[in-house]
Amino acid sequence: MLPTQGPSVPPDVACFGGRPLFESVLDSNARFLATGGPKPKFVYSHLVVAHQTPANAGYYDAELRAHLERVQQESPDTAIVVMGDHGFVNIACDQRWPLVSLLLPAYRAAWAARARANADRTLSGWDLYATLRHLASGDDEEGDWFGLSEVGPELHVAPLKSGQKVHRVNPDRGFSWSSELMHPVSMLQPVPSRTCAQVGIMEEHCEAKVVRALDCAADDCEAWSARAAACVAQVDVQRANQLAGRDGCAAFELDHLQTVTEFDSNFYELVFQVRQGDPPRVFRARAASDECDLIELAQLTRYSIYEHCTPSGVDPLLCVC
Repeated sequence: MLPTQGPSVPPDVACFGGRPLFESVLDSNARFLATGGPKPKFVYSHLVVAHQTPANAGYYDAELRAHLERVQQESPDTAIVVMGDHGFVNIACDQRWPLVSLLLPAYRAAWAARARANADRTLSGWDLYATLRHLASGDDEEGDWFGLSEVGPELHVAPLKSGQKVHRVNPDRGFSWSSELMHPVSMLQPVPSRTCAQVGIMEEHCEAKVVRALDCAADDCEAWSARAAACVAQVDVQRANQLAGRDGCAAFELDHLQTVTEFDSNFYELVFQVRQGDPPRVFRARAASDECDLIELAQLTRYSIYEHCTPSGVDPLLCVC
């Protein structure tokens, strides 16, 4: 049966065999990965329903989680990459920061620790390619997983506004760091600080530059306290709008700032802790202006413990109940 769809029906949720197409795709993937045999398997699926609007991700949020849990149970040796090709296009900084998450086998604790340590590094699809080769090898060693040594004496840097440049590399010198060379690195080994060109990102598509980064445990963040309080107030406004006069969630009070990151694109990122929750909730807010015009809000603590008591229509991210 072919999927039936119209202009308002996201293709992934169109009917296919009596159920949404994406459910059939995920089920097929899980069954394929669970088949026996000595050869490794690789599956790639591109789900596009959220491409129309991020709100559409709700169509398969629960099903995607169930699928990931199923694969981890039925195929525990499987490494899973969940990623977006770009962020929300209407917000420049978000468009340049798509999600990429790795789910690794439990016995690969060393890999998981290294990947977690790289969470704040600038990464690209070139690094993902190196990571996939590293995963397929099963090797714990650090190395040239992208295959720079296989390219030959000519390497291309990232395409810049003026076009691509070609640089000769002295084979006797090896493929050591150069300020001009693109240098992809597996996410399963330490990733050093790199320029956009070294990461392989066009300059006009690169992330916003960090102007200042403060660790509030050691640095003076007092000047940012008012903006952190404004962000907490914005969170309370969002929750109040969703509650629509109902009770059920506590209001938040700022406890302290943890980190401050200021960017050159007239926005900033704050990581702060509130007094509510057990343990107290920790949020990351990306915002602009002294009044905290929120661009993005994420809770860094696990809020699943409050999902059962969160009133209907309220995001559990915003609720302590």
